[in-house]
Amino acid sequence: MDNELGYSICSSKSSIHVTQEDIDHYQLHGYVVLTRGLTRSQLNALHEEADILTNHLITEQVDLVHDLGCIIEPLTCGYLDPPSTLDYKIHSAEYRKRRNAILETNDETSPATIVLETIARLAAELICPDNPKTVYLLNEQYIIKPPQTASYSQFAWHRDSDYLDPSLQNESSVACWTALDPVNCKNGSLLLGDIKDNGSGKGNGVSLDLPAGSIVFMSNRLLHKSTGNASALFRRVFMPQYSLKPFYDTEKAGYVGLAIKCSF
Repeated sequence: MDNELGYSICSSKSSIHVTQEDIDHYQLHGYVVLTRGLTRSQLNALHEEADILTNHLITEQVDLVHDLGCIIEPLTCGYLDPPSTLDYKIHSAEYRKRRNAILETNDETSPATIVLETIARLAAELICPDNPKTVYLLNEQYIIKPPQTASYSQFAWHRDSDYLDPSLQNESSVACWTALDPVNCKNGSLLLGDIKDNGSGKGNGVSLDLPAGSIVFMSNRLLHKSTGNASALFRRVFMPQYSLKPFYDTEKAGYVGLAIKCSF
């Protein structure tokens, strides 16, 4: 169901599944786009949460671009009080309790349900199609590009695996780049490279203009970038990342990011 705001979303409980064609496209190109990944209520919930966190940081005089690189991590950005333990990073129940404290919800539109069930199920169907039963939440973040920041809110070509320890760079994970606003070349479109390109990636990429509610699933080995926001409005994206198993850093003797088993 499309609406006048450019949303392309399901009107009720999401029942979307990836198709074999989606799986083939992901395995061949390193990405696939689903334009109806969220219900209207789920999209509204993430949109509201993004605004709450953004407004809090602006009130605290945080520069979203220069101080945070446009990245807001909901659990650690300072909106919530520091936790008494770090159990939320590995235990689903503790994660749900802390994650849902921002909107104070606990239903199918709650952020924890969207992250651990709705989007996780789609990610599992893509990265382990033969047995799509388990994935682990690795990380989650909002990518907020303030208005009229085109010259300095762009992201350079990169692979998500570039930011991992070399011992983990061959492990598979998927980023779920979820547009909360209509995305286009004016406000920060996503450009995708070639999964087989081992070079700089500074070639012709696939540019995506997307309605709100779209989810771009990207392999951690895919070159990608995004343009800056030259529009008069904020551009909001939510991006959870999932892996087939928890990422453990032996040198630091701890998990990389989160290590929460998803159930769906």
